[in-house]
Amino acid sequence: MEEEKVMTREEVKQEMLDYIENKYNEEFEIYDIEYGSWDNGGKEIMRAYPKGKESYNYFFVERKSKGDITDDYVRFIMQKKYEEKVFNAVNHYFPDAVVNLGIMNSGPIPECFRPNMDINEFKKFANKQITMSVSIYLVAEKEEDIDLEKRNLLKKNYKRLILLEIFIF
Repeated sequence: MEEEKVMTREEVKQEMLDYIENKYNEEFEIYDIEYGSWDNGGKEIMRAYPKGKESYNYFFVERKSKGDITDDYVRFIMQKKYEEKVFNAVNHYFPDAVVNLGIMNSGPIPECFRPNMDINEFKKFANKQITMSVSIYLVAEKEEDIDLEKRNLLKKNYKRLILLEIFIF
């Protein structure tokens, strides 16, 4: 039997970069890459970001073997859409609120996910493969100082969008 040729680090890096650039028809920069070793199960993990954007805003690309590559770039895109929707909703009711939110995923993003998909379609996967969360911080000395009517409207109108946690300082 013929032995499979082991790829060099440069070939692995290029395969992963080609995968995301071809998949999304966009250029990316590599933040860093961890090559397969015994301590990471032999997987290569690359952190990348869109060319010309901030490097600290990276997403993950994972390679288990030749041709077996997954990424979470769509989660990265949906984070921005989610932030905009939540910030607009919260600021409508509480302009001075501090909003902290995030989207985490617990595995590869489904292949059917694309950057141009609607946030509501993406949201259907919440608590399955994706966890969407938000914390809202309102400044008040006591809870009675917060306009309860606005708070209840926010909860009622956006309960499907956000998990509402309000902290009083």
